[in-house]
Amino acid sequence: MPKLASPRSLAAVTDICALCQFRRLHTTARRLEKPSQPSPAPTSTASPRPLQPAAPPKRPHIRARDGELVPKPLSRPLGLEYPPQAGQNTGKDMRSLRQRRDDLTNYDKHVERRATLMKDLYEKNYFRDIGNLGRIHKGKSILAPTTPFRSNLARYFPNLQGKTLARGAPSTVDTTPVLHGKVSVVSLLNTEWAKEQCQSFVGEQANPALHEYLGGGEARGVAQQVEINIEENWLKNGLIRLFMGSLRKKYPEDMHARYFLINRGLDDDIREALGIWNIKVGYVFLLDGHCRIRWAGNGPAREDEKSSLVNSLRRLVDEAKGVQKMRMLRQDARPTNPPGEAQTSSLAASA
Repeated sequence: MPKLASPRSLAAVTDICALCQFRRLHTTARRLEKPSQPSPAPTSTASPRPLQPAAPPKRPHIRARDGELVPKPLSRPLGLEYPPQAGQNTGKDMRSLRQRRDDLTNYDKHVERRATLMKDLYEKNYFRDIGNLGRIHKGKSILAPTTPFRSNLARYFPNLQGKTLARGAPSTVDTTPVLHGKVSVVSLLNTEWAKEQCQSFVGEQANPALHEYLGGGEARGVAQQVEINIEENWLKNGLIRLFMGSLRKKYPEDMHARYFLINRGLDDDIREALGIWNIKVGYVFLLDGHCRIRWAGNGPAREDEKSSLVNSLRRLVDEAKGVQKMRMLRQDARPTNPPGEAQTSSLAASA
């Protein structure tokens, strides 16, 4: 009778399978091989070219220092290249039913729409904007200029359409008729955080010199203050419209027609032109009578920025008064009855 193997010997044999034994043998043989000598590099008569370090990516208005982004002075005018007109940037689809049907069956339109949606998905990030508030000096990306931009170099503030606090006003009102013809201090905000930052520029307690000048006789009828609240979320916009009555109590009555609630029309091109890189930050613009942006600032205000805002406002008011005075002088110098018309009128009277 053959002798059976003991269970201990069977366990010792089956502990290492065939595949493991093959791997062990293969690695052992490869370890015992002699290391191959590297082939000598080909000699060349030309001197080796030194490696150039990669240039860091450039940011338009901010630079990095110690892991924190530091704002830089605003060196170029902000705004659009064309003057605004009432009825622009409404955010409404003005296509006819025929055009919508043609676009629905157009493959190129679908590809363009898909690219726009993917761009919005990856670039419009709520949590990224909130996180940048701590990394970039509470969202401050630019330093306001010390003097206003020249009128021939300044660009235009876009027309926006929204609802105001004025009772009996239309459901949608354009901003251009309100801004045109007056020097305007415009606050652009989206959240309470942004409102506090705008108040650091234009608030009565934070900048009393500004309100003292606006309420004085020099700027009366020439300068004004405008606030634009941008809320693209339809639910939040509806809640704000629901509590319009409480908002009217927070603002003086003469400010009701100059408070705008905007829910659409501020697309990516307009944001880039206005320098709005973070919608959760407050922005302040100083416009002349032609809706040109002559001064801009964002984030929490510094002391030098508050004084530069007041000084720039004084300069624009003086310019506006000078333009009005020149117009009045031209009207006074213009003859009411030219010589030819005077002779014609006298002949007609004698006849």
